[in-house]
Amino acid sequence: MDLTINHKEDQKLLSRVEIAAGISFDKATPSNDQVRDEIAKKIGKDAKLVVVKNIYTKFGKKYADVLAYAYENEQILKKIEEKQKKKIEEKKEEAGAQENK
Repeated sequence: MDLTINHKEDQKLLSRVEIAAGISFDKATPSNDQVRDEIAKKIGKDAKLVVVKNIYTKFGKKYADVLAYAYENEQILKKIEEKQKKKIEEKKEEAGAQENK
């Protein structure tokens, strides 16, 4: 797997860095954990502080675009990511309640 960082943007308000990268691979698409570890190595941060949001692949291609965030510390990561998880869970619950009607 070969990872290249295409763009880095500081988001000071959220105490994180948005990372847009590209990965090329030989076999199957790498897992989120593999991509997270590779990004952490490239930017010099702990892997616990990196969150891979999306890996965009196209059918039959050996290349993917990646969107990830690298946070300043664990408290900020937990605070922001837990809010997003709660929103997703609430939407799933609302969709399930509407299907039961």
